[in-house]
Amino acid sequence: MPAKPSRYSDDPKLAEQQKHVEALLEGWRYKEAIAVLRKLSQEASLGSWVKEMLLRAKKGPAEARANAGALARTARKLVAEYDYAAAVELLDDFPKEYRTKEFVAVGREAKQKAEDVADREFAIEQQLLNRQYDQLKKPVAELLEVQPTNRLAKRLKAAMEGTVKAGARLDVHGTTVELDEMRPASGGVFAGFLPIAIVVVLLTGGATWGLMHFLWAAPSLVATFEIDDELLDGSYEFLVDGNVREPKVMQQGLAGLAPGLHEIVVRRDGEVVAKVNVEIPADDPPTIFIGLVDGAVVVSTERPDNTSVADADDPDGDADEGVGSHLADDAFAVAPFDAATAQRLQKGWAAKLGVPVERTLEVGPSTMTFVLIPPGEYQRGFSGETVKKLLDGEKSSWERTTIQGSSPQHLVRITKPFYLSKYEVTRQQFGEFVAQRNHVTNSETDTREGLGGFDVLRRSPEKPGHIQWNASSPWALQDPRLYWNSDETVMGFAQGPTHPVVCVSWKDATAFCGWLSTQQPGLKATLPTEAQWEYACRAGTTGEYNYPDGKADEYDWGKENSGDTTHPVGQLKPNPWGLHDMNGNVEEIVRDVFAYVYAKSQTDDPEHGGGGYNRAVRGGSWNREHARARSAHRTFVAANTTGATDRGFRVVVDFGDFPDE
Repeated sequence: MPAKPSRYSDDPKLAEQQKHVEALLEGWRYKEAIAVLRKLSQEASLGSWVKEMLLRAKKGPAEARANAGALARTARKLVAEYDYAAAVELLDDFPKEYRTKEFVAVGREAKQKAEDVADREFAIEQQLLNRQYDQLKKPVAELLEVQPTNRLAKRLKAAMEGTVKAGARLDVHGTTVELDEMRPASGGVFAGFLPIAIVVVLLTGGATWGLMHFLWAAPSLVATFEIDDELLDGSYEFLVDGNVREPKVMQQGLAGLAPGLHEIVVRRDGEVVAKVNVEIPADDPPTIFIGLVDGAVVVSTERPDNTSVADADDPDGDADEGVGSHLADDAFAVAPFDAATAQRLQKGWAAKLGVPVERTLEVGPSTMTFVLIPPGEYQRGFSGETVKKLLDGEKSSWERTTIQGSSPQHLVRITKPFYLSKYEVTRQQFGEFVAQRNHVTNSETDTREGLGGFDVLRRSPEKPGHIQWNASSPWALQDPRLYWNSDETVMGFAQGPTHPVVCVSWKDATAFCGWLSTQQPGLKATLPTEAQWEYACRAGTTGEYNYPDGKADEYDWGKENSGDTTHPVGQLKPNPWGLHDMNGNVEEIVRDVFAYVYAKSQTDDPEHGGGGYNRAVRGGSWNREHARARSAHRTFVAANTTGATDRGFRVVVDFGDFPDE
């Protein structure tokens, strides 16, 4: 039987345009499809196909309006079932011109309720993390009123009513939260002492036996701590297996240390000052001492005398000088480590894997350079002390939200090496993608809030052509002429081929990655996850920035030194991995759905996926102060929002997906 003839032209360029037309039709973008079809109608070989597609495009609007009604009914059902986020996701991408009144009404209701749920969850999570248990009753009741099926609110309500099984232990974003104050003592052997200890998983976790299980079932298996008074002045922070612990809880034997290997970390002002793995035997749990010896913090199962930190981590005493310099060339890169160690680890892993530290891809007339990032671990997010410091005096509700949303700090492991683009994606590289795929960006097509990108130069609302998007945010002005390739008269500053591309959305960036994946067989390019991005940004550093104090102008294009413009990529100094502009020039869209507070996930290679419509954004930008460019700083933007002049992206390629050279 003869093979069925292909519906696509043998000419690769024509075939690509045919696929583009079909994609436009699938996305209800009929006007754009008709415009492309009119050009293709000049190709005699495509005559019958063009007629078929034109007929489909002309019938499309009527079908789209019918689809709008069906979608609205489905969304109404989801709202009735309190699944507001799913309703928003279902409706969000549908073209505005085909939306019915019912569609608009249910979309507005779903979005408002989804935002109400997110706001209340955020407030509750912050109260939990700040141990403000006495303030939980009202917001929990309000959350249940908005969304009776909400898992977080139902768990907390059960905890406050005492209907959770005694000894239940759950987890809050990797941080232990003791809720014993939610219920008074009730007599018995534990009267007045922790009659019920509950640690709650927010949204994504599950219940596990924990502290009370150990106390009741096997009290002899619990290790205790002895901490020197000098470390109890409030400047030190103690972590057990990645969870922040109160010193008094540790000293009372309530840290939940069962037999096995445990990681003990001590931080001061966000910096790791001691990190030791301690083996707890089953037959005779020890007392773990944490104290100062010759000015250094020591963690040991034996009372410290003249032991040094180097002795605790390196009993043979043969560690090299320098932070992290004792790591082997192909070791798991455990922060902190210095720039020399970072570069040595890159070379060691490259040799081990048989690949170069840097690899390149041809993208039209330019090339993209990728840098090998070895696997390792770090403390992700702001420490509690940093959050308190940053919130002190901060009046902006938006900034307070993003600061609080960058905590709690928790352990993350990146278990696989990967390649990350050395520079932000440039205007020339994005232009090659647009030319090959006939891609139309959200700024050019999104009519939800009007055409055009956002101008973030704090210009006058009276500037001709600008639409004031939000009267309370005079810096957020939308210009219907503002696209990724707009000229200086619209952009407000000149952009050459090697400037980072701006005015692109998360969907535009994701589409670029999909196209890049087709440039070489076996290649799979994506946006980096938040965890990968911060690990790559920190590059072994544990402070607020990945560069020395007072050196921001040497590493970071921010408001203080940018001259109100983007700059060609790679002009300032790189971070220890050799990555440029991680803290400035333009902020960078990443892969993850934004979690208002870091969601509990696996320690290894976490990624917050799912159907949320807000996507995380990392790094600083040319129009923001250096202080906003901290390594842990994060914010968000809707996936299909029109782009802005201070936002771009970079690309990651998994090691195993990079084609051989």
